[in-house]
Amino acid sequence: MARIKDIYVHVTDKIVSELENGIRPWMQPWNAEHAAGRITRPLRHNGIPYNGINILMLWSAALDNGYAAPYWLTYKQAKDLGAQVRKGERSSLVVYANTFTRTEENAAGEQEEHKIPFLKSYSVFNAEQIDGLPEHYTALAQPVIDPIPPQRGRIGLVPVFIKLIILLGPVNNTKAPDKNGSTPSINRP
Repeated sequence: MARIKDIYVHVTDKIVSELENGIRPWMQPWNAEHAAGRITRPLRHNGIPYNGINILMLWSAALDNGYAAPYWLTYKQAKDLGAQVRKGERSSLVVYANTFTRTEENAAGEQEEHKIPFLKSYSVFNAEQIDGLPEHYTALAQPVIDPIPPQRGRIGLVPVFIKLIILLGPVNNTKAPDKNGSTPSINRP
């Protein structure tokens, strides 16, 4: 039980420390250069995003250490990939909370199910702390450019706009903005 309280204290102290330093720990701290702007949450070794308090903890660790890579791995996961955590690197804490069901016999001799919560902590390393990882963990992605196809440019949207006007009806707003710059509500016939 003391170990679980230590995890809670560690997480709480980290968040309070960030707030006292004027940092909002729920804001994404890294630039997304490894994923060309598409990643918003820290990722496990298999590409599945972390959730819950782990997001805040790993964003905080990334900010503190200047990591840009979104991937986080345990020592064993790195080893299984043929990589090695650099000597002297410090891990970051992630937690896993869940429940398991235990069936016991009560005083009346009936089987009773009890859900028992548990909390485990793991140490993870950012991909930038590990040598020998496969390239996709550390390679900078090429920016994805989503050009507007010619038929979807401003001229291409005119038919859509006209359909909206026909669907919604004309807008009658002949009142000028007031002295505060706000426009009166829109009147529809």
